[in-house]
Order: sequence, then C-alpha cells, then structure tokens
Amino acid sequence: RYKSIGLNVFDGKLYNLPAYKEKDLTPLQAADKLAIYFSSISQTVEPLDESKFPPALKLALQRGRTGPKPVLDEHGVYRKIMRVSKPNSSVPGDIPKTLLSRYPFQYTEPVKRIFNKIIQSGIWPRQWVLEHAVVISKLEKNKLPASEEDLRTISKTSWLSKCFENVLGDFLLPIVEPYLDPGQCGGLKKSSITHYLVKLLNFVHTTLDKRVPHTAVFCSEDLSKAYNRGSHNLVIEDLHSMHTPGWILSTLCSYLSGRSLILSHNGARSSERPLPGGFGAGTWLGGMLFIVKFNGACLRPPIPRPISGNTGRQFKYIDDSCQVASVNMKVSL
Repeated sequence: RYKSIGLNVFDGKLYNLPAYKEKDLTPLQAADKLAIYFSSISQTVEPLDESKFPPALKLALQRGRTGPKPVLDEHGVYRKIMRVSKPNSSVPGDIPKTLLSRYPFQYTEPVKRIFNKIIQSGIWPRQWVLEHAVVISKLEKNKLPASEEDLRTISKTSWLSKCFENVLGDFLLPIVEPYLDPGQCGGLKKSSITHYLVKLLNFVHTTLDKRVPHTAVFCSEDLSKAYNRGSHNLVIEDLHSMHTPGWILSTLCSYLSGRSLILSHNGARSSERPLPGGFGAGTWLGGMLFIVKFNGACLRPPIPRPISGNTGRQFKYIDDSCQVASVNMKVSL
C-alpha cells in the first residue's frame, strides 16, 4: 500500500533522516532536499552535447536520422504489450493497469502508431523523460539510514515508455551483446547474483584445492552513486564503437536529452529537478546503458606470470566488480 503511493517504509514505518527531523522539515521540504541532492550528483557530469561527438559519430547520427528505419507491425506490438509486466505502481498520465490487462488488443493500434512515430522521427516523447523516483535504503534490513549517502533512487516512468524500451532492446541487445564483458553477471538474461557467486567461489576453491600451496587474493570495487553519475556523451560514444545503427543512436540521444526528476517522499512530491547525467535505476534502458558504460572496467587481461603460474579472473554484478588472483605461495612468497 505504501509503495503504490510513493511513501518510504523502513521496518513498516514511515521514516525521515535524523538531520531532517532535527530541522523539523515537512515532507515536501524533505522531498525537495532529497531531489536537490540526487540532482546535484547528476550535475557532476556534462549534459549530452552532440557538437562534441567525434566526426564519425556525427555522420552516423545524420545518416540514422535521414536513412531507412524499421517499421513495427501490429502483431509484434500486441505481443510486446502482453509480455511486458504491468506493475501496480504508476505515474501521472499512465494507462490504468486494469484497462491494459483486460483490453490489450484495443490499445495495439494506437500504441503501434506512437512507437513507429518515435522510430521514424528519432524523438523520445518529452513526458517520458521525466523520472518519478522514490528513495530506498542501501543498508541491511535492520539498519536505518543516517544520511543521504545511505539512500539510492528507484525510477518510475510511464508504462508505454517501459514498453518501448523493451521494443528498442530487441534491436539493441543482439548488437551490443557480443561486446559485453563475459564476466558481467547482472542485468542480462540467464545471469544473476547466483552466477556471480558461483563463478567467484569456484575460482577460489579451485585455487585452494591445488596440490601445490596456493592462496586467493581478492579485491572488490563498488562505485559510489554509480547510476547517478553516468555520462550520456560517453555512453553514446561507446554504443557507436559497438556498431549500433544510427537510428538507434539518434533515438537514444533524444531519450538522454532534457531529462528531469520528481522525487516522492513520505507522501510529498518534490519540484522538478534537472538530470543532465545518470541512468534511471529500475528501468530496462537505464540498466542497459549503465552496463554498456561500465563495460570497460576491469577488462584489461591479467598480466601473464609464466614463472609463478599465477592466474587471475574478473567478475561483475552491475556496478560491483571484483578481481581475484591465484597465487603460488612457494614461488611468489
């Protein structure tokens, strides 16, 4: 019940940060303060600026906007409407879940027209670039957040926007997937945190079970507010390097331009704040773009050690990464 109206619940109770309690902030003031905090993090990176793109990328965008583009058929759109989950929560202007569930065929034709218009024009609807966010705690279940650093945002967008993100994903994923780090175990089909742990523990136990004494040296990395700091300019350049077609790049440029945030907290909604950087956590396209941007981390192959025989592996789960090495204790110590 609380989640459906954007309230923040910790251990079943409405909660406010200690500093906000001391200042006796109203829910609206607290929501505005949190929105300013997360917006300021987003503003640490430059907004999307096509004039700064390399010449080859500018040419790809020009050709993508003027060249031929795919056209969606009614049956494909109907299947997508049926397949995409319809959450209980919604944003202002959303189609009611009951209508989508009971009469999907009635919406297929107008939705097909909207989606084809976006593809042909390369313009993402402006009402769909507004993120309706809520904050949740990053701490363990029994711990209460003490400051903004202990919080992260989950973004909600229009259901039609989510549906079109999945349509675009059907074109985008087969193109970029061959270039993604095979050690990435999050955000993709047939991968999970379980795969991450199994691969890591298999390497560690294989190392420790060797007849010659070995030890496993482990280093983990976690980016601070990673989703809020993503550069839109760099992710478009990365996608171009992965041979993404120009029409997809131009559509994504529109998707990443002029984004803004409204944050809900304890029943109040903040004023609209700019989001020149970052990717929406909780949306398919936001997660995919983050994985593409984080793809280059830890990709350098481990340096060969022919004398000691030491080896190394790298694993990721979304924005968490780890490097683990097998070290021959007789030779290296």
